[in-house]
Amino acid sequence: MLPFLRGVRQQRTRKMQKKLPFFTVAIPTKNRSFLIQRAIDSALLQTFPDFEIVVIDNDDTSATQEAVLKNTSEKIRHVRTGGFTMPDNWERCFQEARGKYVLVLEDKSVLKPRALQTIFSALQARPSEAVSWPQDLFNDMYDPPRILRRQGDGALTSWDSKTILKKFMSEPRGVVETLLPRGLNSCISQNLIQKIRNRPGGRLCPPVSPDYTHSFVVLNSTDTVLNIDDCLTVYGSCRHSFGRECLMKESKDRLAKD
Repeated sequence: MLPFLRGVRQQRTRKMQKKLPFFTVAIPTKNRSFLIQRAIDSALLQTFPDFEIVVIDNDDTSATQEAVLKNTSEKIRHVRTGGFTMPDNWERCFQEARGKYVLVLEDKSVLKPRALQTIFSALQARPSEAVSWPQDLFNDMYDPPRILRRQGDGALTSWDSKTILKKFMSEPRGVVETLLPRGLNSCISQNLIQKIRNRPGGRLCPPVSPDYTHSFVVLNSTDTVLNIDDCLTVYGSCRHSFGRECLMKESKDRLAKD
C-alpha cells in the first residue's frame, strides 16, 4: 500500500475509534412493540451523554421495527433478527455493541436517568471489567400496580467471583441477585467480552436462561465484580415476564397431567 494511502486509512481508523461510545445500551426484544418505547425513552433521558442504543428486534412482525423507527435520535440503531431463541438474540446484543462497556436493558424495564453517570463515576473510582447493581421492581400484578423499592447507600464493593457463586448456591435468590452480573443489572467491558469469546464455547449468553448463564460466564472469566449499592434500573413488568409465563405453563401442564 502507498504510504499516503496508509496514512489516510490510519486517520480514518483513529476517527472511528474516537466516535466509539463509552456505553452501549442493548435492548433485546420480541413481540413487545407496545413496551419498547418506554425502554428507549429511559435510555435517551440519561444525564450521561456518551452512549448508543441498539435495539435487537426478534419480532415475528414488523411492529417493533415501526415503533423504533419513529425515533429520530442518531444514538439509536435498529438490528432486525427474527427466528432467534432468546439466548441467541441476547448474544447478538454483544455482537452489535460498539461501546467500551455494554449493558442489557430488557424491553419491559427502564433505566433511571442517572444510571449511566453513576456507573461511569464508579468505574472512574474503581476500574473493573464487570459492574452489577440491585434493581427496583415494577409489579403490575397488583391492583393498582406498584414499584417495590430497595434502599441502597451507593457504596462500591468489589466482590470476589467465587464468593458470589458460593452465595448463589447457599443463600436465598433475592439476596444474591443484587450481586449476580446478569446483563440486565450489570455491564461488562469490551475487554472481558473478547476474553470470553476467545474461550471454549465463546458465548456471552449460553442457553437456556440468558441472564443467569451470562452471569456464570462472566463470573468464570473475571476475578471480581464491582457492585454499586444503588438501584439503577426498574425491572418490570411482572405481567410480561417470560420466566413467569414458563412457570405458569409448567404449572398448568402439571395440573393437566395430575
